[in-house]
Amino acid sequence: MSKILAVGSVAFDTIETKFGKVENTVGGSLSYFSSAAALFSEVYPVCVVGLDFPDPMKVWGNNRNLNLKFYKKVKGDTFRWGGKYHEDMDYRETLFTELGVFETFNPKIDMTDNIRYIFLGNIAPNLQLSLLDQLTGDHFISMDTMNFWIEGNYELVKKAVSRVDLLIINNEEIFQLTKNNDEEKAVMEIFSWGCKNLIIKRGKKGSTLFSKEIKINIGINRIDKVVDTTGAGDTFAGGLMGYLAYSTPSVNPSIDDIGTALKYGTAAASFAIEDFGLNRLSKINREDIEERVKKL
Repeated sequence: MSKILAVGSVAFDTIETKFGKVENTVGGSLSYFSSAAALFSEVYPVCVVGLDFPDPMKVWGNNRNLNLKFYKKVKGDTFRWGGKYHEDMDYRETLFTELGVFETFNPKIDMTDNIRYIFLGNIAPNLQLSLLDQLTGDHFISMDTMNFWIEGNYELVKKAVSRVDLLIINNEEIFQLTKNNDEEKAVMEIFSWGCKNLIIKRGKKGSTLFSKEIKINIGINRIDKVVDTTGAGDTFAGGLMGYLAYSTPSVNPSIDDIGTALKYGTAAASFAIEDFGLNRLSKINREDIEERVKKL
């Protein structure tokens, strides 16, 4: 089993869907990622929170393998975000963003703990690059991004993508990133930048893993009632990276290794969307995910 270093946001979320509304529930990309990944491997979350944030060992899940060496709690308020989903859950409107202590987030790390797997969550690309510059040795590096960063920091996003082993992106963002509406050509363009593997998330249609030679499609676990899709992509990445680090000690996993891990990411995400925030995800165990992997 390998260890995972993961950087991202931790927040209090206010979320409204057709099934109700919750206020100040624990969220942020790193919360979802860590809750899923730490079921399989030891996770080192790199983040900053305010004095108002609760014990992550409890809110992310009591049975998680978390190392809080790079978890920083400082004076001030934790990042807050509010969003409202439309009826079909396919469109989300951001109602407010209050950065709090996250506004000055500038993580510093050391790699003395022999951490082999790295996840760059959906944060500003200059922060992703800063963390990459601090790494020494060989690693398997995965990355997430979003349309906001692609639109506002295109060259920095492209630079970060060129340095990773796996890019996780949705089917709209890849067209925006490459300025190419032909999916196969868009994928190959990203490979030409230096990225080695790519996953396109397709929502209800599952996901597709690409290498330069192989394409693997994975469906989804059908859920009777989708309550809240916030953090589904981060949970997907967490399940995938958690299982990959657990099952593949090498920093050079094969495309088949990643393809198997893709199933675990898909299964983990299916739990996150069954309730608001981390309410469902934080209560599951590894065996729950294994059961859903069998059904894919």
